[in-house]
Order: sequence, then structure tokens, then C-alpha cells
Amino acid sequence: MSERLLDQYGRLPQEIRDDPYPWYDRLRTEAPVHRVTLPHGEEAWLITRYSDAREALNDPRLSNDPANGKAPAPVGFRHMGNSDPPDHLRLRRLVAKVFTPRYIATLRPVIEQTATELLDSIDDRSEVDLISQYAHPLPLTVICQMLGVPSSDHDALRGWFATMAAIGAAPADELEAAFGSLMAYFSQLIAAKRAEPTGDLLSELTAVRDGSDSLDDTELLSMAFALVGAGHETVTNLIGNTVVTLLRSPAQLREVLDDPALIRSAVEEVLRFESPVPSAGARYTTEPVVIGGVEIPANEHVMIGLGIGNRDPERFDAPADFDLHRSDIAHLAFGHGRHFCIGAHLAQLEAEIAVAMLLARHPETTLADPDAPVEWLDGVARRGVRRLPLTLR
Repeated sequence: MSERLLDQYGRLPQEIRDDPYPWYDRLRTEAPVHRVTLPHGEEAWLITRYSDAREALNDPRLSNDPANGKAPAPVGFRHMGNSDPPDHLRLRRLVAKVFTPRYIATLRPVIEQTATELLDSIDDRSEVDLISQYAHPLPLTVICQMLGVPSSDHDALRGWFATMAAIGAAPADELEAAFGSLMAYFSQLIAAKRAEPTGDLLSELTAVRDGSDSLDDTELLSMAFALVGAGHETVTNLIGNTVVTLLRSPAQLREVLDDPALIRSAVEEVLRFESPVPSAGARYTTEPVVIGGVEIPANEHVMIGLGIGNRDPERFDAPADFDLHRSDIAHLAFGHGRHFCIGAHLAQLEAEIAVAMLLARHPETTLADPDAPVEWLDGVARRGVRRLPLTLR
């Protein structure tokens, strides 16, 4: 395995980034638990096999709390994804009181209306960029409406989160500036919601109680940050990955057009086939841990490869095939165990609606240039296309 590629994990050369799967296969075979250097210099261990990844996701010796790492966690990281029991259970229980399946079901009209407005805005254009004109603004608009973020602030949030999502690719000073801007913005928004609740999700979170327990301002700040970040970047990439995969798979696209009920299966399979989050959130060993026959010392950073594991031939038959009728869908795209993504159903709902409405209105849509390579984003925390020029028909 090339040392250069390992040293650049999270900032791969474009030719590897565009098709990382042969590299993943070789890494999984030759070094399934491997020492890597991340773009900003931190050393970590990368887990690549499905079985090891699934076990690691629920291993209590692997802490989600950045306090167990080698650098202090900044304000904004006290949310469910970065906490361990008992704090994790407490935070998840409080948020789950508001973020319920019934609440998610009420968002369908909001998602459909947002998709309609965005499609209306591009109907008269023969060529569009699906990402900037549809896949990105749709989930950002939805999550901002959920949290009661004024529409005039959506563009600013989009820019800050785009920088944050490029962790591993964006310069450290840009990441720090974007993070600071987000924290300042959400601090002001939370104060406004506490003073004058407006019936949105963030207002509800300021008021939620479990007995005498509630979310403090730091926890609310962290939760808002996590909800907007995960609630739009992941969905953007899921929509884009689904559309580009279907357009590159004519037989499967024809099946979906003939039977739109298969869109749900398409989204589910894309979660495995082109996982929008290639690596789980950072874990830290609280004691020496043996994973895949490799002993990892205490206080080490561990990265769990979700996208790599989802292409493991030891777990999935013909993992390199995009199969709408795959019966085994036990992928790791949303994690596993106690940290399974609380917004998974919302993300899938948004992607299903977005793809269904696009294809219903423009069923003969094609890639604007079928021979042009698709440029994929860089970074350890995202797998998505940078631009997706389409010809609408």
C-alpha cells in the first residue's frame, strides 16, 4: 500500500477520490486496521472491514467524547454524537421527546413544498447543476425551517457549514473562522428562542423537560450545530449520490421510472453503495483494544470506515454492484448501536421525495456530458459530488 496515499487520507488525489473503491479493497485486504495520518497531522487508526467496524461502533472502550482525545474539544461538541453513557442516553432521551417519528411525518408537506419551489425555479433551464440548485438548498431550507432560522440567514449558514464539512480539505484557519461564526450565530438564535419561543424545533428543545432535567445553553448550542450540519450536508450528498448513480445505471433508472416505488430501494442501496458519510465520528480508546488482530493503545484516535465496510465482500454479495433488489441491506451508513443516527428516517425521507419529484417532472433527465468525469468532494467526513450538471428533459 502506498505510504503517500495513507499520509493523505482525507485529502486524496483526485483520481483516487473519484473512484476510491479499488484502493479500499486493497487496504481492506492488506491492512484492515491501519495507522494513518490525517490532513492536519493527527495520527489515527482506520478500521476497514465490516465486521470490525460494526463491532467497534458499539464497543464501550471506544469513547465518542473528545475529552478522551489528545486535544480539548471546543464549545459546540456536547451533543449526542460526541458523548458517552450516561450523558449520551440523557441527551438522546431529551431530544427524542421532541424529534419523534410523528414529528418527522409532519415534515413531508414542508419537504414537498420546498422541492416544488426549487423545481419551479429551474424548469425553464435546459442545463442545471443539481447540487447547487436543488440537492443543497432543499435540505438546508428544510432544517432551517425546522429550527426557525430566518430565510435571510440561510446563505450564511450554507457557507459556514460547507467549510466545516470540508474538514481534512479546508485550511485550519478557515475551519476555525467558520466554526466561530456558527457558534456566535446559534448562541444569539438560542437566546432569541428562549426569550420568545416561535413553535419551531429549536424553541421546543429550549423547553423540553425530562422530570427536572433540561438542555443547558451549551448543549442546545451543540445540538443546533449538529442538527444543521448533519441535517443538510449528509442529505445533499445522499440526493446527489442517488441521482448520479441512477443516471450511470440506465437499466436501474428505467426500473425506477417504470415503478417509482423503487425509489425507496434506490436510496437505501445508495446509502451502502456510495455512503454519504464515509467515516463515523471520531472514537478514542479508553484502554488498549484489540481490533482485527491489531492492538491499539489507550488514548488513540480511531476512525471507523463506514463506506469501506459497506463495500466489504465478506458481508455483501457483489458489493460493487448497484442492486435495487438487494435483500440484505444491513449497511452502516447511519452507524450502529447506541449512536445510530437519530435523523436517519428524516434523511431518507428527504432524499426519497427529492429524487421522486425530480424524476416525475423530468423523467428523461441525463448527465449534461455523459463522458465527463464526475468530480467528488474531498474530506474524511463526506462522500458527494461537487457539481452535477444535468440536462433536464
